[in-house]
Amino acid sequence: MLKMSSQIETIVNAYKTLSKIPTIVGGKLNKSATGVTAKWSVRNLDKGKTTKYLYDYVLDEKLNVISESEYPTDISNELLSAVSPGGRYKAIIREEKDTKEVKKQYLEVWSRATLAHCVDLTALDLHGDVYADSEFGSLDWSPDESSIVYVAERKLKKSEPYIKRKGEEKPKADGSGEAPPKKGEEYIYRQDWGEQLVGKHFSVVVVCRVETETFTVLDSDVLPDTCCPGQVRFSPNGACVCGVAWHTEPRRLGLIFCTNRPSFIFEVALDGTHKRVVSGEGVAVRSPRYGVDGQLLWLQRAAGGPHHAAHALLRARKDSIETSTVVDVVDTERIIENKDKFYGIYCAALPTRCFANDGRLVFSSSQRNDVRSYVLHLDSGKLVDVSIRNTPGSTTVLDVRNDVILASFSNMTTPSTAHTCSEQWGWRTCRVLPHKRARCRHARTYAPLAVRHYRHHHFDPCGARGGTDRSDVTLASRRRRSIAVRHLDHAVGPHLRVSQAM
Repeated sequence: MLKMSSQIETIVNAYKTLSKIPTIVGGKLNKSATGVTAKWSVRNLDKGKTTKYLYDYVLDEKLNVISESEYPTDISNELLSAVSPGGRYKAIIREEKDTKEVKKQYLEVWSRATLAHCVDLTALDLHGDVYADSEFGSLDWSPDESSIVYVAERKLKKSEPYIKRKGEEKPKADGSGEAPPKKGEEYIYRQDWGEQLVGKHFSVVVVCRVETETFTVLDSDVLPDTCCPGQVRFSPNGACVCGVAWHTEPRRLGLIFCTNRPSFIFEVALDGTHKRVVSGEGVAVRSPRYGVDGQLLWLQRAAGGPHHAAHALLRARKDSIETSTVVDVVDTERIIENKDKFYGIYCAALPTRCFANDGRLVFSSSQRNDVRSYVLHLDSGKLVDVSIRNTPGSTTVLDVRNDVILASFSNMTTPSTAHTCSEQWGWRTCRVLPHKRARCRHARTYAPLAVRHYRHHHFDPCGARGGTDRSDVTLASRRRRSIAVRHLDHAVGPHLRVSQAM
């Protein structure tokens, strides 16, 4: 019993130590690409939740770090944030509790000097909670920095019991006022989108005019009631909004980790004069992005089938109804520049800013046991692997600005680090966290991890089975072998995949 208690204490101490290692979850470059704002996440055991914070870096012309923040800035109550194209403003959707512990959401717009606008969205009562999840959530500025677009829950119509005593309602002389509550509908079941999206029933697109603080909810005349919009953003001229719309009929199925749900890319004009469906039928789409020349690109795969599978990259040129395939689904593997192997696009989303100045697309994708990053020439189809190569691990693109790439890197034994890259200077480390390898009392030393790939010739045409194995280790004069982790290949799922990342 004493030995068991000692083992449990060792495990608990190890967990406490490892929980203090932060992970980079986002990052932005400033307009001149000489400043980096990295978003980090760390587990707070006393609060029982995750704490998020920002850390700033200043770079010289060779992308070397010359200055850093003195202390991080806690942003745990920020749901979404977006910096305007010119860098003059920053919009934040913030969630707080009032003096009565009631949850409230605010839209804040900060200038470089002060808080320029703050709107209590809960008191405004135009819609429900703002969506901040990875499927629907988005916050985007118009190119002229005059408007903001986001996604929120549609305002639920009021209902009341059939039998309820209340005072006589007198209509206003001007005919204004709220519609009377519907009777007997207070307990009607409403479908939501399931795992991690519980309580999200029907989304709407909201546009805010910043200067006047006026809000417009795009109604069913723009988008039909049989779909839920998300991932919205402004067009380059600011006159239209595009996004993804998921079909709600015959039922809402889960979206988290499921890229196979029927959906389409839409584009609508804010004045209602123009609307179109860009993608085809029978497909599942995501992550629309406008290129520097106004063309629209997005990820697409066949609807149905496995929860996650390879995507194709499609585009529609400006003012054209025709679409074309830039990168098709890869059946097995494809040889790209420098004789590297490319297994296809398996990412859930493209970076928010993913274009170089000359229009090349930068993205990351799972490739066997790693996440690798690529630069794609849209016209020629030339694909170049720009991942960090001096150490095995995963390179994930966070932002692209002024021909500089901001990315995170980690592997199974190395915590996240932020890196910048340009064609002129190559990869430079923005910040290496001052964490030595996590140690705790009575900890045992293990041999280094080694990633090995195995082939299965019976039914897997790709032959890209991956596994994680560790060399034999000696513990207390006894020889033990660790358990290998297997995963399903992308061609048949993947319903489970292991990445060499922390």
